Amino acid sequence: MIHYFSPPQKKKSDKGRVVLRGVTLSSTGEYKCEVSAEAPNFRTKSESQDLVAVSSPKSTEIVGADHKYRVGDVVNVTCFAYQ
Repeated sequence: MIHYFSPPQKKKSDKGRVVLRGVTLSSTGEYKCEVSAEAPNFRTKSESQDLVAVSSPKSTEIVGADHKYRVGDVVNVTCFAYQ
């Protein structure tokens, strides 16, 4: 799958990184950056890297917790994360 983005944010990008706009969870995949020299040589160098897009949950919930525990008590809770 090929991902296309608007031009990178030039003010936040530099020679060591490219800042992308519009990244979503479905943006996960392999990306290739290609740089070409000017005439007359037009030499090209490219590098590929995997990108994994993640998202923080909008809310979380812990179910089954008591207010107090003693040393040695068994704690059995269920954690939920909601998008």
